[in-house]
Amino acid sequence: MNLLKNIFKIFTLNKHTTPSIVIFPGFGMHPSNYKDIFPENSNLIYLDIWNDSQFENINKGLQNGEITPPGTPKYDIWISKIIEQCNIELQKNTKKKDKFIFFAHSIGVEICNELSENSIATITYGSSKQLTKNVDVPTFQLLGTLDSQVNRKLEKWPKDFIPILEGNHFSCSNDEGIFLANKWAKSLNMPKSKEYTQINNNKSKMLIKNEIKNIIESLQNT
Repeated sequence: MNLLKNIFKIFTLNKHTTPSIVIFPGFGMHPSNYKDIFPENSNLIYLDIWNDSQFENINKGLQNGEITPPGTPKYDIWISKIIEQCNIELQKNTKKKDKFIFFAHSIGVEICNELSENSIATITYGSSKQLTKNVDVPTFQLLGTLDSQVNRKLEKWPKDFIPILEGNHFSCSNDEGIFLANKWAKSLNMPKSKEYTQINNNKSKMLIKNEIKNIIESLQNT
C-alpha cells in the first residue's frame, strides 16, 4: 500500500511539473520574507500566521497566563489552535485535491509537521525537530552551522540534517523578516535573537536557495 501511495505521489508531481509551495513562517514573520530562496516563477502559498490579530491574542495570553512556554499543556492548546487555523487555510487551496511542497522555518516546522498529510515533501530550516508525523512524506531538513537558537541546545549534529555553512537562524529570510521577528520578541518581552554572526548571510542564503532548487528538481526527476 505504501509503495502504491508513493508511486501515486510521484506521478502526481510529474503531472503537475511544479507543485505549489506552502510557506510556514517563523515566529512574528511573514511568508513573503522567504520568497528570495525559491526558484523564479514558483507558485507560493502564504500562510499569514503571525498577523496583528494573532499578536494581540498572544500578548493577552502571555499576560493572563493562558499561553505558557513550550512543553506545557497550555502551550499545546495554543499551538493546536494555530495548527487548526492553518489546516483550514490549506483546505481552501485543496478543492482539486492538490498536494504541496511545504517549507517551514523555526516554529513553523512544529506546525507543518502536524499537517504533513497535505504535502508530497517537506523542507525545513532553523529547527532541530525531527519530522516523524508522516514517514511517507520525504523530508529535507536544512540547518545553519551558525544557528545559535538551535545549535546551543544540541549535543551533536542532528542525523541526516543538511548543513548550511555559516548560516544563522535567519539566513533563509530577508532583512524585513529579521526586523519583524525581533520586533515581535521585543513587544512581547521575549529575548532578542542573538546570532553568532550576520557575515556571509547572502552567501548562506544562496546555499539555501541552491539546496531547495536541487530538492525540487530531484522530486520532479524521481
